[in-house]
Amino acid sequence: MTARTVEIFLTCCLDGDARVIGRILKKHRKSWTGIISNNSFNINCIDSSSRSGLMLACIGNRKDVVDLILSRADLDVNMVDIFGATSLMYASKNSEGLEVVKLLLERKDLDLDEKDEDGKTAEDFATESGNQDILQIIREERSNRMGAVWTRPETIKEENCSDSEHSLEDEAESEEEIETFNDDRSAVGEEEMYQEQEILMDENMFVKTEVIAKLNERMEKEANEVAGKEKDYLDKISLIEENFQMEKVKIEQIMEQKVKDLELVYLGQKKAAQESFTKEKDKSDRLISKLQAAKENFDMSKLLRPSHSYSELECPVCLEEMKPPMRIWQCVSGHAVCEGCRKSPLVRDCPTCRQKIVGRNILAEKLARTLYPNEDQEK
Repeated sequence: MTARTVEIFLTCCLDGDARVIGRILKKHRKSWTGIISNNSFNINCIDSSSRSGLMLACIGNRKDVVDLILSRADLDVNMVDIFGATSLMYASKNSEGLEVVKLLLERKDLDLDEKDEDGKTAEDFATESGNQDILQIIREERSNRMGAVWTRPETIKEENCSDSEHSLEDEAESEEEIETFNDDRSAVGEEEMYQEQEILMDENMFVKTEVIAKLNERMEKEANEVAGKEKDYLDKISLIEENFQMEKVKIEQIMEQKVKDLELVYLGQKKAAQESFTKEKDKSDRLISKLQAAKENFDMSKLLRPSHSYSELECPVCLEEMKPPMRIWQCVSGHAVCEGCRKSPLVRDCPTCRQKIVGRNILAEKLARTLYPNEDQEK
């Protein structure tokens, strides 16, 4: 028996895989003589918490697994784990463990009075969990055993255990067969050796088959994942190409429209530049014509004659230029006003700053004579 087989057995007990457990128990069966081979499977193997396969099956409420394990006569139904709990205690705590408890109670070597480290029995666990049906059948079994003068398993080590799957009867019958067929011992020995070798080979083949099955399952899963990923990849590539073509056509249409718009803008700018150049050219031609006429009719005397007015000598009231020999009056701030407006009864104060007009502006009169010398001589 290998550690790998024990691990598979305990895991399947907890998961309820009765098919695998049945194969393990079948491959590690007794020889035809009723004597368990040295290479047979230890049905009482435990995990790191000292829990046997029967305990794990009771924890998971695996009825089929419990039934298979209880078929082994070499099973110790009263094993305890690191907490002192038995298989019956775990089954009693489960609200759906009635059928499992019934299977356990069929074993007459089952101890109903075993206590865990807290001093609790299977009946206590059933009571705490509210499993009244389980509590009732345990008490009925206790009553039946009390009526049959039942004793604890420790006191019957040397008694005949006819109720434990008739294992001793099988052994007695095997001994009788051995005595009857003394002449065939050598053949039987060879057959037993062959069976032991076959069991070893079956055990290795079982582990190998399980490993290969797991590997094949993983390979199939990976192959399916790769196929799915490949399909997704191809769909994604097809979608990318389709989007590329759509974007390409869209961009080409946009660029074509932009070229047309650019041509229109260019033609408009060209037309505007041409019109602007034509206007500027016409303007320049007219200016040249005027300059040419001015050059031909150039007169120095007209050029020196002042022909424009001076706004600084303009009266703010009558808006007439204050030319000589007109007298110019001023206010306190120096604002000028002509003599005609000064004598008007409507003009009492300076029309610009509303201050009093105080006297003549001699400087402005002199400036007017300078700017208009011809006017002074004509007057």
